[in-house]
Amino acid sequence: MVKTKSIAGKIIPAMATTTAFIVGVVLGELPKVVQGFKNLALYKNLNGNLATNYYVRVKPASAPQITGADNDPQFGSATVAIPDKFSEWDKIDISGPMTVGEFVKYIKNTYKVRVTMVYANKQQIYTSYDREYCETVLDMGVEARLAEVREKPVGENIKTLQLTIDGWFMQDITGDGGKVLTQIKCAALMPPFRYKVVKPTKTLSK
Repeated sequence: MVKTKSIAGKIIPAMATTTAFIVGVVLGELPKVVQGFKNLALYKNLNGNLATNYYVRVKPASAPQITGADNDPQFGSATVAIPDKFSEWDKIDISGPMTVGEFVKYIKNTYKVRVTMVYANKQQIYTSYDREYCETVLDMGVEARLAEVREKPVGENIKTLQLTIDGWFMQDITGDGGKVLTQIKCAALMPPFRYKVVKPTKTLSK
């Protein structure tokens, strides 16, 4: 015990002061987020050293943008970003209730992407590679399908689900005059969908 105490030293005061410092810095930036400031230059990162009383405020770097590639080694094919130049912080908002089939159709009609897999909160709820299996889940609600996979219902306090997809996009290759010469099958890169869970309205019996 004595040896442990000599190594740790006054760890409790150190943790308390560091935590207070971090919380103070975060609270200084939080009002900007609440007010919805979009200009990155208005925000600041802060590097601090409590031992030397040294603090530096710097402009934060923007999030890396995701774009397509002619030959992406991860997919072994060309890729296309939809929308172009999105970041890992971006989300696409959609509102339920939807069946799995309606979600797949929505992606196809809105973004021209043929969906091969759908994940809800990192749980696979759909794949097009097994046709018989595919047909059995298309008419299920997204929430019901996730509950079936997880073997427990979606909690009453859950307001949103994160849906991610794998799919393909047919990229037009045009020539002179804008005439489509051919199409290339590209892996679709899309940000997650923030699916709003709509709870059924409860009616009071008289």
